[in-house]
Amino acid sequence: MLLFVFEGADREPAIFTTLEKLFFIHPSGKQDEIVTYTYGTSFHSLYKTLHDEEIGLLEHLREKAASNKNEKLRENYDVFLKYREKDFSEIFLFFDYDFHVRMNLEQWNSHLHEMLTLFDNETENGKLYISYPMMESIRYTKTMPDANYHTYCVKREDCPKIPGNPKSGFKFLASEFSDYKGLAFIQLDGDNYKDIMQNWQCLKVQNVSKANFICTGRNENPKKKEDVAQVIIFENQLAKFVNTDECCVSILNAFPLFLYEYFK
Repeated sequence: MLLFVFEGADREPAIFTTLEKLFFIHPSGKQDEIVTYTYGTSFHSLYKTLHDEEIGLLEHLREKAASNKNEKLRENYDVFLKYREKDFSEIFLFFDYDFHVRMNLEQWNSHLHEMLTLFDNETENGKLYISYPMMESIRYTKTMPDANYHTYCVKREDCPKIPGNPKSGFKFLASEFSDYKGLAFIQLDGDNYKDIMQNWQCLKVQNVSKANFICTGRNENPKKKEDVAQVIIFENQLAKFVNTDECCVSILNAFPLFLYEYFK
C-alpha cells in the first residue's frame, strides 16, 4: 500500500486525483492501493516535531490524526487511522520550498537539507519531494512544449503575497504567466483523457530536463535517476540560485519528478 503525504489540503490532493486515474489504474482495471494524508502545515513544522520529540514519521502522523480538531481533515485522518504502520510499503511526502518564509533562510535551508537526507527512500523512512518555490509551480509554463521552461526563475522578494494586494505573490505570478487558465489543462474532466495525459507527459519532460539543467547544465533527460535526486537538486538550487546576489530559485514542480522516478 502506498502512502502520500501532502502539505496542503486543497491543491495537492486535487492534482493527485488525476495522477491516480492516469497512472495508477492498470489496464485490467485493478488500482494500486493508495492512502493520502494532508499534513496541513510546512515541512518545518514536520521537521521541528520529528527533531524535538525524537518521534518516527508514522507515529507522528498517527498522533496528529488522532488529536485532530480540524473538521475539514476529519474524514482524511479517519481513513488513515484504519491502517497500521506495516500496511504501508512505500511513503512519499510532497512539500513546498516556501522561499518567502520569514525564518532565517540559512537555518531554513539547513533543516530542509537534513530532511531530504533523512527522507530519501520510499521503502524505509519515506521519500521527500520539494516544489520550488511551491506547488503552484505546476502552472508556470507557456503553451507546451515550452522551449524556454528551463530558464524560468523567481526572486525571493517576489514570492510572498502582500496583504491587501491581490496582484502579489507567486500564485498570482503563475496565473498571469501561464497560457493555461486554472488547472483544467492537467485535470481529468469527462472525455479529455488523451489531452490531459499528453500534458502530463509534457510536464514530466520539461521538469525532468530542467532538473537535469539545474544539476548538470544540460537541458535534456538525465542519464540516470540519481543525477536528479532531490537532495542534489536542492544543493544546486542553493549554489546556483538561492545563495547568489539574485537570491532566486529555479521554478520546478515535484509531481512530474515523482512520476519520472516512480515509473522509470
